Amino acid sequence: MLTISSTKDLTVYKNKWLSVKKTPDNYYYVHEERSKGHLVAVLGWRGKEILGRYERCPAHSQKIELCSLTGGIDSRKSNWQQAALHYAQKELEEESGIKVSQNRFVSLGTVKHSKSADTIVHLFSIELIKEEPVENPKGDNSEGEKGAYCKWVSLKEAIDCKDPLVHAMILMILRSNQ
Repeated sequence: MLTISSTKDLTVYKNKWLSVKKTPDNYYYVHEERSKGHLVAVLGWRGKEILGRYERCPAHSQKIELCSLTGGIDSRKSNWQQAALHYAQKELEEESGIKVSQNRFVSLGTVKHSKSADTIVHLFSIELIKEEPVENPKGDNSEGEKGAYCKWVSLKEAIDCKDPLVHAMILMILRSNQ
């Protein structure tokens, strides 16, 4: 029987961002160390447009491309859903410059975005009727965010992107509208 995230799992590699774990059954998976395996993703929308996040994802390409607006959740928080809401608000402001109150966010639930990781991603949507992303949001000053920006894209462009979190959030919004 395959067991995941057991206290008996062996850490075979670790840095401040992630660790690689090995189960007693010889299955390897990645754990997000910086956020105890919890991330947040936000999908801003208005009508048939999606607030797209453009950044470089070195694991996939050196080009800046459309992806989800995501971030880590502070690992000192114990109530993950409450912490996720706080970080959804923080990431939207940090990555797009858009400031909104927490009560405007809608929780879409959680997903596990990869079979090779134990990460739980807390998904949120927010309708942004008049808000516009700023040209140079503050970001987190990391190397990976250099040149990153947000802009409105069509639903077709969002669906055509390669990021499964974007697809999951769009599907969850469509499901909730039925």
